[in-house]
Amino acid sequence: MESDDVNRIRQADGAAELLEARYDFQRNACTEASEAVERLEQRLFELAGADDGLVGPEFQASGAAMAWRLWAEQRRETILLELANARADQAQQKAKLRKAYGRMSAMRQITETMQGARKSEVSRKAADVMSEVIVAAAVCQR
Repeated sequence: MESDDVNRIRQADGAAELLEARYDFQRNACTEASEAVERLEQRLFELAGADDGLVGPEFQASGAAMAWRLWAEQRRETILLELANARADQAQQKAKLRKAYGRMSAMRQITETMQGARKSEVSRKAADVMSEVIVAAAVCQR
């Protein structure tokens, strides 16, 4: 019986370690998704700032300004689409991270509860043995 409890605690510890590894993996995936969103937002910001230097009359007269604006608008739309997809992925990764954290936390609590119950049982058995020893010593002294 005692060995069964120890084995169950070891299995719970192993499961907790696996869930912690899964949580770490998911946290890394969430970080990567957040970084992808930040990179796309930066590219969008840079594209918006690139328009500022294109106000010269030569540039306007050559028709290059119109071509530039068309290209910039197409590029902006592409980045916005990528950004929407990246934000959707980020939201999914966050949901997976929350789920992984919940599972990891629950398994840790289960493991701690099992270990606490085991310690309480061992302490109770030790107290029972001590009380038997005390009673036996008292009987022997009479």
